[in-house]
Amino acid sequence: LVNACAQVCAIDDINCYLLAQRLGPLKHFREYFFSYGGTTGGTFLAGALNMEGMTDERFQVFTDPFSLGGRPVAGATPEDQDCSAATQDP
Repeated sequence: LVNACAQVCAIDDINCYLLAQRLGPLKHFREYFFSYGGTTGGTFLAGALNMEGMTDERFQVFTDPFSLGGRPVAGATPEDQDCSAATQDP
């Protein structure tokens, strides 16, 4: 599974992959970017439709990084959880 594998995100996914190849396994990958303008109609519509039908159950699936499998046998660590709050970099 490739995170955010759309045409717009392909460069970011490749950069993350190459970084992991050079440094080894990563504990975290944070990406900072600057953007201006707006979203495309397809992006906006997909987001709006997802929110329109959002339930508590669907929200749990959307925010669970292991919803497609791969949960560690020893259990998830705090670093494994979905980033749902702002934190300061070390």
